Amino acid sequence: MSLSATSKWGYYNYVNFKWVTTQFATAMGIGILFVPQEIGPKAIGLFPFITLAIICIPLAYLNHKTLSNLIISGGNGGGSVQTIQSISGKKASYAYSLLLFISSITICIINFVALISAVSQSISPQYSELARPVFSLVLGALLYLLSAHGHARILLITKYISVPLAIVLFSLSLLLIPKWDVSVLSSHSEIKIKDMISYIPVIIFAMNFSPCVSKFVESVLDSSSNDGEEAKKSSSATIFTSCSIIAITVMFFSFSVSMSLTDSMLVNTPKNTNAITLVSQFSNSNAVNIAGLAVVVIASFGALIGTIIGVKDGLNQFYVSNEKTDKKMMLVVCFGLALFGIVNPNVMDLIKTISGPSVIIIGMLFPAIVMLKNKKVNVTNFFAIVVSGIVLSSGYIN
Repeated sequence: MSLSATSKWGYYNYVNFKWVTTQFATAMGIGILFVPQEIGPKAIGLFPFITLAIICIPLAYLNHKTLSNLIISGGNGGGSVQTIQSISGKKASYAYSLLLFISSITICIINFVALISAVSQSISPQYSELARPVFSLVLGALLYLLSAHGHARILLITKYISVPLAIVLFSLSLLLIPKWDVSVLSSHSEIKIKDMISYIPVIIFAMNFSPCVSKFVESVLDSSSNDGEEAKKSSSATIFTSCSIIAITVMFFSFSVSMSLTDSMLVNTPKNTNAITLVSQFSNSNAVNIAGLAVVVIASFGALIGTIIGVKDGLNQFYVSNEKTDKKMMLVVCFGLALFGIVNPNVMDLIKTISGPSVIIIGMLFPAIVMLKNKKVNVTNFFAIVVSGIVLSSGYIN
C-alpha cells in the first residue's frame, strides 16, 4: 500500500503494524528481567518511577528516530554503517562499526551470564561452584556450533521466542497484583535529578530495538518509493507506536514485580538474580520454579544467539572474511563468553556502564553528529546531542 495514497487518513495510516510487532519482539530480551530490582518503585521510590515511566517513551523514541533519520538521509536503505561511510568516510564508519561490535558483544555477555546464573542458582548450592564453569564451557561450545550455520538458521531459532516471552511477562504482572505492597503508594520519595539521569541507560537498554532499524528503514523507503519525507512520517509513527507499547509492557512488569518483592528480597538478592527467579520464590511448587527457569533460559538463549549475528557482522568490518577466518574469530568470541560466564560479572554494572551508554551513542549521539556534519540541522539532532551528552556525562558530575 502506497504511503502517499493513504497519508490523508492521518497518523495510523503511517504506522506499519508488521514492523511494530518486529520492533516489539526485538526489544523483549533478558534486559527487562533486571529492571524491576533496579528501577522499580520499591527500589527508587514511587514518584521517581512515575517520572521515569513518563519520560521513557520520548527518550526511546529519540534514540531510534535519530538513527532512522540518519539511514533515511542516505536514500538507499543501505544501513547505518554504509550511510555513515557515504557521508563521513571510512574512518567514521570504522569507528561506528567498533561501537556496534562493543554493544553487541556486551549484550552477548549479559545474556550469557544471565543464563549461566539462572541455571547455577537453580541447583543445590554444594554443586553450584562446579556447575558454573561446566555450564559456561558447554554453552560456549554450543554457541560456536550454532554460529557456523549462518543467519538463516539462527533467525529461525529466535523467531518465535520474543512475543511469547512478552505474553508470559504481562500475564505474570497481572497474577502478581494480589501480592502488591500497597503501602508504597502512600510513601514519600524524593526525585533526585542525578539519580534519574543514571537510570536512563538502563531503561533505554531495556527498550532497545535498534538492531532491526536498518531493515525497517529499508522497508519504509521501498514502500514510499524513496520519498524521504513520506519515509520519515512512516518511521516516526511506527517507532512512536512501538516505543509506547514496549514502555507499557516494560514499566508495568517492573511496577508489578517490584511492588510484590519484600524488602529483604531486594537487599539480600544474590548477584545476577533475575526477576522471574525472584518471583518464583513466592511459590513452593517445583513446577512453577521449573517453568520460570525455562522462560529465563529460552529468553536469554534466544537473545544470545540472535546477537551473535551482530558480533559476527561487526567483526567482518575489520578483516577479510572467509570461512576459515570466520570460524577462528567465532571460536575466540565463544571462548571469551565462556570465561565471562565463569567470572560472573555484575549484569547491572555492565548495562549501566557499557551496554546502555553504547546504545545511546549508536542510536543518538553518533548519528546526530554525522547528520550535523552533513548540514542536516533540525530539532531532533539538537535534542539527541544534548540528551546523550547529559546522560553520558552524568557519572562525572558530583
